[in-house]
Amino acid sequence: MDRSSDTRTAEELLADAINRPESYGQPETRRLIRLLRSRDPKARLSASWAIGLAVEHNPALVDSNIRRLARSVESEIAETDAIRTIAYIAEHRPDVVEKVLSLANVDREQAVELAPQIVRIYRDTDRGPASVVGDHQSQLGRKHMSHRAEETANESDDEVDPDDPDDPKDRSRSVAATGDRPPKSPPEPPPPRSLRYSEFVVEGPMLSQGPIEAMKAKYQAEGRQYPVTLKRLRNRLSPTDTRRIAEELSDWDSVGTHPAAVSVVGWGIAPGGWIAHQYIDGGTVADRRGPVPPREAYWIVERVSDALRYAHGQGLVHGCLSPSSVGFGVSFGVSKTGDPWNYPFVMDWGCLRLYDVDVATAIGHPVKYAAPEQIAPDRFGRVDALTDVYQLGALAYRLFTGRAPYQSTGPTAVTEVIGRQPPPPSGVHHAVPEALDPILQTCLASSKLDRYETVEAFRRELAAVRSEVGL
Repeated sequence: MDRSSDTRTAEELLADAINRPESYGQPETRRLIRLLRSRDPKARLSASWAIGLAVEHNPALVDSNIRRLARSVESEIAETDAIRTIAYIAEHRPDVVEKVLSLANVDREQAVELAPQIVRIYRDTDRGPASVVGDHQSQLGRKHMSHRAEETANESDDEVDPDDPDDPKDRSRSVAATGDRPPKSPPEPPPPRSLRYSEFVVEGPMLSQGPIEAMKAKYQAEGRQYPVTLKRLRNRLSPTDTRRIAEELSDWDSVGTHPAAVSVVGWGIAPGGWIAHQYIDGGTVADRRGPVPPREAYWIVERVSDALRYAHGQGLVHGCLSPSSVGFGVSFGVSKTGDPWNYPFVMDWGCLRLYDVDVATAIGHPVKYAAPEQIAPDRFGRVDALTDVYQLGALAYRLFTGRAPYQSTGPTAVTEVIGRQPPPPSGVHHAVPEALDPILQTCLASSKLDRYETVEAFRRELAAVRSEVGL
């Protein structure tokens, strides 16, 4: 697909911001702010990152652009990317962000969903609109926090870094406590049945993100009520979108038959595209504090890789794999001693194709878990099955070491992902065997040519190491 002129301009400015940030001045900054209102989402995303990098190098660049940024935040087209942009700026110029929020007619919930670090910066102040956002976030978090909410708050924008072993905020939950052995089988999935959207009873909203509205709901089947996660596209579908959305939802449904993929209860295209899937009650990998014990980490990676292998066999790519897209189901009916580990489920299948975006981070995929081709497709190629290999390696790195392969946040993470090799995992955590280092580093190679050719090839290498170290 040909790139628009806006995308070409934004990507050129982003390349300059990465390689020559000292060259940036007011003219470049204003061009980027104008590009935030482009109708091309790729242009808006590249412009957002470029502004963040430029401001990191020279925080004074935004001093004379407060009103321009406020107008972008108010723009129906630019709002999402503009809020993400001021979140990047907030790391260096919180005073500017406060002025932007004061001038703009800010959608409070949207700001909370997309930019938790704004809340972090102002949570202890009582001035300006940001304090209202902070109060709202506190109330919303107590009432409606879910695995999707925690994905946004804990991973996408790093309000508190879940990879920091010194982070005082303990994300562990009683339902996510680990046992000492794998379960013999996954928890029983909820029974599917022919359902209309109106048959689900919504119990409360989850913290939604981007084009997705997420809710906890329930439905009745076989004389019982079952909880589900109900997700819906915010926007109405055009006639040309209807067939594409139906195909993607059907693909998600077919992958959900794998034991380690979240099972789909129902889906439809009226009103708008929607899907209901198994409710994950044991948190996500993003909730797990610190490294996972090696034996359990191997097992989780094997289950996730098997689900990916199954999907690839059907010609399907996940493309958004991260710690917050792998949840745990609690096993019931087990003995009080020797409880098994909670079973992992891969969620959010097909999110790239489903929402018609080419870059994962455009809908909140954490940059530090994105593959290089999702950041610089012209240099590294398109998203495909090898993207899942990369993200599987990043997920395994997090499980074994307790932290992401890259530690920077915001736009700085872009330069690390596309230009640096992460440190060997055995050097990050003493319990990681050195034999695992080359395996994960092969997965995390910038060039697709240097990665494993298939998930199955990765699985074979992993199984050999597991046998070698006796786990």
